[in-house]
Amino acid sequence: MSSNVNYSRAYDVFVSYRRDGGETMAILIRDRLASKGFNVFLDVESLNSGNFNTKLLQVIESCNDFVAVLSPGALDRCANEDDWVRAEIAHAIKHNKNIVPIMLRGFEWPEHLPEDIADLPMKNGVNANNNEYFDAAIDRLTEKFLLSKPMKLFDKISLFAKNAVDKTSEVIESAKINEKISESRRKFSETKTQFGDMVDVSKLNTRISDSKYRVNNIKQKLGDYYWGKYKEGVALDAEADKLCAAIKDEVELIDECNREIQKIKKIPETGNAAKPAEDIKCAECSAILPSDAKFCPECGAVAAVKAPEPAPEVVLCSNCGAQISSDRKFCQECGTRL
Repeated sequence: MSSNVNYSRAYDVFVSYRRDGGETMAILIRDRLASKGFNVFLDVESLNSGNFNTKLLQVIESCNDFVAVLSPGALDRCANEDDWVRAEIAHAIKHNKNIVPIMLRGFEWPEHLPEDIADLPMKNGVNANNNEYFDAAIDRLTEKFLLSKPMKLFDKISLFAKNAVDKTSEVIESAKINEKISESRRKFSETKTQFGDMVDVSKLNTRISDSKYRVNNIKQKLGDYYWGKYKEGVALDAEADKLCAAIKDEVELIDECNREIQKIKKIPETGNAAKPAEDIKCAECSAILPSDAKFCPECGAVAAVKAPEPAPEVVLCSNCGAQISSDRKFCQECGTRL
């Protein structure tokens, strides 16, 4: 059973091993030492994150004891300068750690070892294997060879309590951070929605401006067209209707854009609804007449027809040809006095 990493207490024992042939024994040694109260480091099972190589060397420096599990052929690859088992042993020797070789069945010392680990065979060690003598080997290791002392029950309880308090503090702090993150995300979401509405309104306003610009251009063309025909004395034709229809399309598009802006801004549509036509009454009997009636259906009197209002008189500017109401004194297009 593997133990959790304990960062509140320095490691006692570093277990080094060759994965090919030594991993199972390394785990057994780690578990047995941990059950006796030692804080044991076993490479990737005890290491979380960060620079792997750097942290391994830092842990070796912090431990009192260095246990080298030597399975058959474990030191054969140590001739390579980049071999990591060699690097661990060399680092332990360099820092004067208490090195204890655990020699498994079938292990033999090589004839030659690199200079940086040449002292390893001179270290006192323990013979161990997976048979009934394993427990005896562990007892010898802990009683005669290790400098570290196992934790007492009171120390374990105190350390467990401290870790529980630290973990609770971490959970509380993590909850606070998550709450802040959630609040930030909520505000960002609201800002994003508002910003998105602003972008939509901006696009629609740009479309309106483009349409108004085209309307003005079409009106100018319409005025030029009428002025040209007027000067030529030619009657108006279908081209005028085409230009007017183009203006109508742009005006309808402007109205549609304005309605979209009202929806985005949640402005109720007021609209300029057309006023109902006034009732037409018979001059003789005051009966309500249909709008197209020529005679009163009640008394037969001739229906009075409302004369259309005269259209305002329009004159042309002598300078630019623009159509100007006759009651104006200056042209609103070029400023010429009329």
